[in-house]
Amino acid sequence: MDTTDFPALLSLQDVQVPHTGQTLLRLAAATMLGALLAYRPWRKLLPAATPVQDETAQSQLLIAVAGVVMVVVIGESTARAFGLVGLGAFVRFRSGIKDPRDAAAMFMMIGIGMSCGLGLISTAVLVTGFVALVMVVLDATRRSAP
Repeated sequence: MDTTDFPALLSLQDVQVPHTGQTLLRLAAATMLGALLAYRPWRKLLPAATPVQDETAQSQLLIAVAGVVMVVVIGESTARAFGLVGLGAFVRFRSGIKDPRDAAAMFMMIGIGMSCGLGLISTAVLVTGFVALVMVVLDATRRSAP
């Protein structure tokens, strides 16, 4: 292999990254749609429905966002998909994570790490900023424990 072919050295010749605007739109859509299902606002209209726990709703919302990151990072690569499955199973079942939000955040970290590993630094920075903003909003709107 020619050492002057830097993209080939990084195995980036087949990586296709969506435009930054497309990625932001996908992240925002996943956040809004994930929040709609996670927080279940219709439960306020149902007298017998129990409220959703914040930790559960926030985890579900973060997992929706993580889905976008994984699709952007994995793209068409079967090898990356299998690597993610193995790593995800390891993190979920071998770590002592008690809070479901931490498990969701771990999947976000996997996606950010995969982005950096692929050389998609701008995608990793964009996702990190977006997820940090979502986490700030979740922390700011979190109800205190009784």
